[in-house]
Amino acid sequence: GQVPLEKYDYGQTYGAFTAKQFQDYRSAVLSSSMSPYHKGGIFPTYYSHAPDIVLNNRKTGRERYTDRFGVTLYNKDYERSEELKDFDLLAQQHREYYKDKTGTLYPVSTFQVPTSNLTRIKNRYMV
Repeated sequence: GQVPLEKYDYGQTYGAFTAKQFQDYRSAVLSSSMSPYHKGGIFPTYYSHAPDIVLNNRKTGRERYTDRFGVTLYNKDYERSEELKDFDLLAQQHREYYKDKTGTLYPVSTFQVPTSNLTRIKNRYMV
């Protein structure tokens, strides 16, 4: 918003000035706060004196999940898990077959629509 009582320097844009003023105000309020969040750990920002909460220092992509704790389930169905892994592998092979422009890959039989024997014989021998 507008800050009529504040004067900003020559060459400093209005947006940069108000963002800096907001961050200064935010830092002052958080440092004087008595809440458990006064350290600012859950408030990511670009302007901060604490390098832990600066957005550019955060992990991106798959790296942000590497420090999460793992949970072991004791009621896991291992046969179903293997079946899902195999299906995922077949699905990836099916995708590669569709992306193949050279025609060297064969279609995955799991995803083929079944046809009658008569149609298969006609397609194979009566071309």
